[in-house]
Amino acid sequence: MIYTNFKLPGNESDQVFLDNFLPNKNNCRRLIRSRKEISALLVSNPSTKTLFFLLAMKVFGFISYKVFVFDLILKYPQTFFERLIAKVKGVAISAIDFIFVIHKDTQGYEKFYGLNPQRFIYIPFKANNFDFCAQLDAKEGDYIVALGASQRDYRTLVEAAKLIDAQVVIVCSDENAKNNNADLGDGSYPPNLTRVKDFVDSKRWYQYLAESKFVVVPIRGAAIQPAGISVYLEAMMVKKAVIVSEGASTNFILQNELNAMTVPAGDAKKLAFAINKLNNDSQLRDSIAQAGYEYARSLGNDLDLRTRIYKEIRSRV
Repeated sequence: MIYTNFKLPGNESDQVFLDNFLPNKNNCRRLIRSRKEISALLVSNPSTKTLFFLLAMKVFGFISYKVFVFDLILKYPQTFFERLIAKVKGVAISAIDFIFVIHKDTQGYEKFYGLNPQRFIYIPFKANNFDFCAQLDAKEGDYIVALGASQRDYRTLVEAAKLIDAQVVIVCSDENAKNNNADLGDGSYPPNLTRVKDFVDSKRWYQYLAESKFVVVPIRGAAIQPAGISVYLEAMMVKKAVIVSEGASTNFILQNELNAMTVPAGDAKKLAFAINKLNNDSQLRDSIAQAGYEYARSLGNDLDLRTRIYKEIRSRV
């Protein structure tokens, strides 16, 4: 029996769904009472408290089955205090047997949190709203668009825009930027760059995506967690070529000038060069867009993602 707060495919008799997995007395009692029937525990997006709760449960012998986590987001620790916290958090994560990750480059997790690379299980992500994206009536517009906020490096994109003759649109609200650690620069934007600062609903979001010429996903170089993957996969599903920063979200996943263009993070000149190259070469743009589409489509939808996770768990218990 799999206990989880992340709904999996398969028979309902094969799993118990925990709607709210929190470190409290009720969950503690539930896991203790059911420990003989549990073959695996899968926790999605665990908090630090949850990780320490699982560690305590293992230390006191209440967990003898395999524990898996998905959507574990760990940030790059910049200060001495943050690095110390990372080491302590790494101890809590030691209670986890396997960690599902959607990025292959886990060097940051290994270095700063002391995690064993053999405990990572790479699970390819999927385009959000897979079927909807596949049916969008996309057309090639006259602007280049960058969307999203998670770990975005818009400062570098702004500097790159000053070096090119093309219209650039950034779709990222102030609130979203604040909540997701996006660097918007100092606000001095060139005439060819427009930032949409207000909240954008899903309809307008996909309109910006579908009517763009191509998509840029600039990621901060310090990001050790996956960021921007859902956006570049959505762009691929509407047959848009993408330019993405090299890093955890792209290393060992995307192939430069095949299914995407990848550029060094934080390098405005190289980003500008890549934008100009893609902007002026329709054949390259079309070939990257088609290869990107085939790659994103091969990953399937949300059900395929959950099926991959379910099969991996079953193969290990």
